Amino acid sequence: PQQTPPAMSSAPLVASVVPPTHPITTKVAVGRVPSVKLITDLDAIRDVVEGILEAFEKAPTTYTIAVDLEGANIGPKSGRLALVTVALPSGDVVLLDVSTHGDEAFTKGGIKTLLEHPHLPKLWFDIRTDTSALFPHGVKPVHIIDLQVGMMCSMATGAYRKPQYLSGLGKAMSLYNLPADHTLKERGLDLFAPERGGTYEVFFERPMSDTMMQYCAADVFHLFTMHNRLKRYTDKMIQVADDRIVRFYNNTLPERSEQLRNRMVKVDFPL
Repeated sequence: PQQTPPAMSSAPLVASVVPPTHPITTKVAVGRVPSVKLITDLDAIRDVVEGILEAFEKAPTTYTIAVDLEGANIGPKSGRLALVTVALPSGDVVLLDVSTHGDEAFTKGGIKTLLEHPHLPKLWFDIRTDTSALFPHGVKPVHIIDLQVGMMCSMATGAYRKPQYLSGLGKAMSLYNLPADHTLKERGLDLFAPERGGTYEVFFERPMSDTMMQYCAADVFHLFTMHNRLKRYTDKMIQVADDRIVRFYNNTLPERSEQLRNRMVKVDFPL
């Protein structure tokens, strides 16, 4: 049965998380560089979550967040989760540290309540992999708007031949002319990609480097703009996201390791 979210604190989102000049609002601040904050203290994580839920309760028909996960080899059972990255409608991004506290970050820190909130919409790009990363922590995300689904539907509209294979976030950034800091991307890859001499451990280093913090925020920050262009597919995006999560729990969703070996992954829903 659906759990009832615990009563929310009256404490506002702490100033160290979202600067007073950029409070949480229901209007997406597109076009500016996000303020990125790494939250490692367990109480501070809880304060952030309560602040987000409080903001949602004040504007339940318009308030939305965007979510992404970072870590080592995210997806397979051998992977390790380091951060839950949350972009706020103000354009600010918070990196919630789950590596320091483990499951307590989800329970006492409230991240589980946030991700399983039945009414708060959460923008995500390709929920398949992240579902498997959250599973070991006892978290089953709810009310997901999977923007990969909307992008594929958009690509199929009016096309002579519907796309047969899924496209990633890089394609979406290009398709919707979203600004990408390629220099930042390259610097980030140099730091964490093993094939480029990096190590995934940079996601677990505390304090975290400014480069990696900006890298983590770079993509999720743009999901609001992407959603604005794909809103006509919202019902479909929610429906397919739910189906993807169910298929994972039924063990019928391809493993992330298989997807990496075969990068051409077929579209897994009707267009």
